[in-house]
Amino acid sequence: MSQFNPLTKLIAGCLIAIGVLVALLPSNGPNRSGESLMVYCAASLRRPLEEVAARFEGEEGVSVQLQFGGSNTLLSQIEASRQGDLFLSADRRYLDVGRERGLIGEIISVAQMRPVVVVRRGRGDSVRTLDDLLELRLASGSPDQAAIGRVTRDLLRAAGRWDAFDQRVRTAGVYKPTVNDVAADVVLGSVDAGIVWDALAAQMPELEAISLPELAEGRSEIGIGVLTSSKAPAAALRFARNLIADDGGAEVFRSYGYQAVATAEGRGTTESGAPP
Repeated sequence: MSQFNPLTKLIAGCLIAIGVLVALLPSNGPNRSGESLMVYCAASLRRPLEEVAARFEGEEGVSVQLQFGGSNTLLSQIEASRQGDLFLSADRRYLDVGRERGLIGEIISVAQMRPVVVVRRGRGDSVRTLDDLLELRLASGSPDQAAIGRVTRDLLRAAGRWDAFDQRVRTAGVYKPTVNDVAADVVLGSVDAGIVWDALAAQMPELEAISLPELAEGRSEIGIGVLTSSKAPAAALRFARNLIADDGGAEVFRSYGYQAVATAEGRGTTESGAPP
């Protein structure tokens, strides 16, 4: 004699049928397309990129993995591994170097940042000049690892003050691998001041930003490049173009304090082609 009556069998059959139908339905998850992207991203751009990536996953069904670090450090990783799909750099010059080395194809300009001095909020009166800054414990991005470090070095060399700044950091401060590490040291009180990007300072209410004449001409152009190693170049290009869409990444970057590159200066301009 069967253990199941006809009603039980009917219910069981219906449940099995429902399960099969659910399995056949298209997924609404982040990887419903089956594609995935690996994006190397400058540490200073973490917050806006995480938001843009989450939106892209939801809209496109493409899984996006993010790897953060100093721009120069990331470029070295890309060259060593020859893997990944995109490189979002805090300084356009690293993208140009990557193209020269055959690592990057298309490049798109995204936004701009400028360097500023930061101190703990309420301590802005402690720094009015560069000489004041050189009396404090300092954190600076490493010129060999982070875009902010290279830009700082170039500006202070032009002003004839790099040697004094470098000596002060080495004797009464610290070089850090990313600009986020510089900001964190100032927030924690490990140092008195540091030089970071203005957009990053705007995201941290604990910090107060100070402009100095020696840094005033500094600008860094944020750009994204599609890697020649990409296994999903079409999806990578869609992600890159989404970063400059007014209803996409551009809106997000503006909300975090980044300055859009003016159209006349190349915002949204794409450059493609093999390296010379």
